[in-house]
Amino acid sequence: MKTSRRARRQSGSEFVEFLLITLFLAPLLLMSFTTGMNLIRANQCTAVARDIGNMYIHGVDFSQSVNKDLAVRLAHGLNLQNSSTSGDGVIILSQVTFIGDTTCTANGLSGAACVNRNQYVFTMRITIGNTSLRSSSLGTPTASVNSGGYVQNFLTDMGARANASFGSLWNPALADGQLVYATEAFFNSVTLNGVTSSGGGGVYARNFF
Repeated sequence: MKTSRRARRQSGSEFVEFLLITLFLAPLLLMSFTTGMNLIRANQCTAVARDIGNMYIHGVDFSQSVNKDLAVRLAHGLNLQNSSTSGDGVIILSQVTFIGDTTCTANGLSGAACVNRNQYVFTMRITIGNTSLRSSSLGTPTASVNSGGYVQNFLTDMGARANASFGSLWNPALADGQLVYATEAFFNSVTLNGVTSSGGGGVYARNFF
C-alpha cells in the first residue's frame, strides 16, 4: 500500500513538472517556428526583389498589367497580387537620376528655371501590389506620373525629388544624368497562427542596379 501511494504521488509530481515544462517550452517552440518561417520569407523577398529588378533594368515594362501578372507569378506563395488594395506584398520600382548643369542646359533650362538642379529626382515610379503596406524608403514622387510610370516635369517640379538622404547612398556621387534603378520589396510577416500579419510587421529587401 505504501509503495502504491508513493507511486501515485510520484506520478502526480511528474505530471505537474511536465505541465510546467510545457508552459515554458511551448512559446519557445512557437517563436522558433515563426522565426524560421520569416527567415525563409526574408530570403524569398530578397530573391523576388533581385529577379524583378533584373527584369526591370532589361526593359520589361511593369506598368503593363500582363507584366505585373508575371511579377505575381515570380512571388508565388507570398500572396503578391495585381491589385493596389489587396494581398500581402508590394514591389516598388524606381528610376532615379542626378540633375546637373549639363542636363539642365540640354533641356533648354538655366539658372533658377532648372528647379531641380543638383538634386536627385525620380524619373520613373511603378508599384505592384498592395500600396497600403509600405511606402518607398527612397521617397515618393508627388509630381505627376503618367500611365507608363514616367514622372512628368522632373526637371522643374520639386515633387519629383528623392529623399534628401538618397545622395548619402553613393560614394562617389552619381554623375550628371546617370541613372540608378531601384527595386524594393515588402511582404507581411508570418504570425504565430501561421497566417500573415496585417499590423505593419514584415520583411523588406532593396536592390540597386
